[in-house]
Amino acid sequence: MVNGRTDECASIDHSCLLSEGDRHFFGKGCRRDLGKAVEYYSRAADAGSDEAQYNLGYCYEEGLGVLRSPAKAVKWYRRSAGLGNAKAQNNLGNCYYWGSGVAQDYKEAFKWYALSASQDYGWAQYNLAECYDEGRGTVKNPAEAQRLYALAAAQGIDDAREAMLPSVRRRKKRIGTLLRILYAAGVLLFIWFMVGNYHDAKAYNVYMKAHKCYEKKDYAEALRLCNEAIGMGSADAINLVGLCYERGCGVEKDKKKAYEHFCLAIEEGSAQALCNKARFLENGIYVSKDVDAATRCYEEAAEYGLNEAKAALERIRKKKR
Repeated sequence: MVNGRTDECASIDHSCLLSEGDRHFFGKGCRRDLGKAVEYYSRAADAGSDEAQYNLGYCYEEGLGVLRSPAKAVKWYRRSAGLGNAKAQNNLGNCYYWGSGVAQDYKEAFKWYALSASQDYGWAQYNLAECYDEGRGTVKNPAEAQRLYALAAAQGIDDAREAMLPSVRRRKKRIGTLLRILYAAGVLLFIWFMVGNYHDAKAYNVYMKAHKCYEKKDYAEALRLCNEAIGMGSADAINLVGLCYERGCGVEKDKKKAYEHFCLAIEEGSAQALCNKARFLENGIYVSKDVDAATRCYEEAAEYGLNEAKAALERIRKKKR
């Protein structure tokens, strides 16, 4: 049963699986459950649905119901794009344009934008116009850029309307010139440093909101905020998702996934995750009991000043006496 409904999709074509995925993604007639939506999208994608493959790529790109993975997003966008899905072709172009999940390649981005734009997809027409406007992946062609901006604008893309205004185009040129001057002066290095700090602070604030929701037992909101924070690079948010899997908070209990999240969080720099991994090793939860390995994790966590780790080390030492 799924929220009181029989799961009839097990033996029906991928359109049913896709509909069920959408139902859980948007909360239509049921409580919104991104994890369940991803399950249905995955089944539909494996069954050959290009729309489900696109949706799955989007979930991996944004960290919705799954850990954010640009590489997996590219994988599913590519499958969907290969079946002719215009949205996936455009998003795959974005991945190549910005170097997300793949090496940056303007020519490859241009190729996918062109394929999508040929199907009259407005955002692809806008992106293709930008390529012609800036000479990215192709030769500069202002006339073609204007033609494509007009097509995109006709489909309601406000950015395309603005790009067609002479004042905007002049401003873009002035900004480009100014950026080159600032870069030469080294000012962009300072801006990069400040933006990085702002981004870290924002990720921390989102994580703290997630932690408060977790403490209030609003696990659905906690997981949603965790995914948002993970997309910003929060290692502690990955650790909190691990705790949710360990305790079955908002997701099915899964010690394996919990341990994997703790390990991933450690790689990203979470000291608290070191304690959680050590606890699994010390007590033989999911992994073989290994007190020595647990001690090393606790020692590393203690170097960060975690009292929990210091107390655990003292407890282990007393046991050895």
